[in-house]
Amino acid sequence: MRIVTAIFSMWICVLQAQETVIQAGYLVDPRDGTIQENRTIVVSGTRIIAIGESIETPESARFVDLSNSYVFPGLIDSHTHICNTVRGRDAGRYFYTGINASTAERAYACTAVRTAVNRREIVGPTIMNAGRIIAPFGAQYRLQPERRNLAEPDYFIADTRDEMLKAIRENIHFGARVLKVIVDDQSYVYSEEDLRFMRGEAEKAGFKLAAHAGTESGILNAANARVHLIEHVTNASEEGFRVMIENDVAAVFTNLPREYSTGPEELVERSYRRRNEQLKKAYDMGVKIVFGSDVMENKLGDRGESAMLVVNSYAEAGLTGHAILKSMTSDSAELLGIDNLAGHLAPNMWADIVATSINPLDDIGALHEIDFVMKWGMIVNP
Repeated sequence: MRIVTAIFSMWICVLQAQETVIQAGYLVDPRDGTIQENRTIVVSGTRIIAIGESIETPESARFVDLSNSYVFPGLIDSHTHICNTVRGRDAGRYFYTGINASTAERAYACTAVRTAVNRREIVGPTIMNAGRIIAPFGAQYRLQPERRNLAEPDYFIADTRDEMLKAIRENIHFGARVLKVIVDDQSYVYSEEDLRFMRGEAEKAGFKLAAHAGTESGILNAANARVHLIEHVTNASEEGFRVMIENDVAAVFTNLPREYSTGPEELVERSYRRRNEQLKKAYDMGVKIVFGSDVMENKLGDRGESAMLVVNSYAEAGLTGHAILKSMTSDSAELLGIDNLAGHLAPNMWADIVATSINPLDDIGALHEIDFVMKWGMIVNP
């Protein structure tokens, strides 16, 4: 979905508008994959206030006819980089970002965008941003001695327990909504005890902790520490998956399409297939999977279009339409702690509603053909 910008007065009009009545031909519940036919959805302001078969509605209400459409909640990308300025020029060292981007862009842009959306100054997605990523010295960089501070402010370098606690509290204070740590991008890694400590401190404040982990040992450390989410789990062993299941740790497989990769075609294809094989193994074993794209640039169209290409990867890996839709709605909402507001359609939930003429449970390609989008009660497409 495209992020549609609008002036503040547009939001004022929405909030002062009369109720909206949506006639949904097929109401999809992604939690259990069921469909209810001929349901009426009543929206007032930013919330759904009623759903039923026969509801009395005021004649003055705005009517939206989706009687031939499959209607379901707005989609969630649980791993993306909305404000990232990387353009693929730095071979993973991020030096171009560190040198060219402003401090505001690198550290606090997502908070600023989220604030503008929440104040209804612009129309955009609901953002649950992670603030500055907490990491051991070096973070995801290969620093030079004369540029030892280049990793900041993108990352909050934290090597001791005091530094970890300070990083968590400062992130929360300055507007993060979830917390993220880098486990194993250096030869030294966060231990299970480090991660358990940070998870505990995050939970005390009511926050979820996500862990970027790419090695078998790093994934095991994060899973044993019971973090809430592990990102990039391609190198997980079966033991790692089992521990994730036992400890109710969710996984984000950021299976970017082949077009995002560079290098010899044979190596790109081999890497892509291996990522999908791991995704299918985790799915078959019963790992809780939430959707994440890891999109950080407009390489294949806008961000929404690029993210939707990852849906194709999930489908090629063998996940069902229901499993993919659930990973993008109810499971992601539960992970983020907003399942009382998003992830399925019910009274008092946000009026984040999308529709398509194709049943997404049968054909997940339907997500490429969305023709109605409502965000917080405002129709942004068509």
